[in-house]
Amino acid sequence: MNRPMKLFRIRYAALAAAGAVLFFSSAVLAQDSDDEGVLPHHDNESQNAGETTPTAVGISAAAPGLDLLDATTARIEITSLVGDTQFDSSASPADAMFVASSPYRYALGQGVTLQGSGQLLLPAGYDVQFQAPVSAAGSVALLIAHPESVELSDVLSGAVAPSFIVPLGALPTADLNLLQGLVENHAKALSGLAVSLVYVSIDTQQALHVSAARLTTDSAPVEIIIH
Repeated sequence: MNRPMKLFRIRYAALAAAGAVLFFSSAVLAQDSDDEGVLPHHDNESQNAGETTPTAVGISAAAPGLDLLDATTARIEITSLVGDTQFDSSASPADAMFVASSPYRYALGQGVTLQGSGQLLLPAGYDVQFQAPVSAAGSVALLIAHPESVELSDVLSGAVAPSFIVPLGALPTADLNLLQGLVENHAKALSGLAVSLVYVSIDTQQALHVSAARLTTDSAPVEIIIH
């Protein structure tokens, strides 16, 4: 394939992903009709009757998390689609849904909300939303394609230039399962590239916050950086 055609297919794949993220985030917000901002809870229709579905969000970390979220940074909200969402802060790395690589924060409600860096699995039976900061003077979401072989931290720091960037504007939330599926569906066009959803925000003290979720075409755990 010649280079112009390959670049066209890569950018088409990224734009398709961006369009789907924007559409479905709007659909999710449209469902939120109560006063507390809590989405309705629906059973996963794809589950067979009598099938056992996990409901625990297991966390593996070197130290207990802090049960207080930072309103100025992005967050991950995980909700079981079948049954009440349980929180397990003592899971082993092999059994954990999220393996933290740094101190993390959490909050419990209808789901489990996390802030921290680490590796996140996307098992079936869970809704996983990557959400913008709830308190920021300004925030923008970016869809960034970059070489799969480089570290996400190097892309965020500017040490490695991205292949290209798709601005998404003030995106309040994004479905990571949806985005992972789109990246996998366009694996051929994205060969050699990873796709990261990045939130860049400035708080009321003019401090800069950059958070990201890195998705690859091979269904590997999602790398999360939130700080």
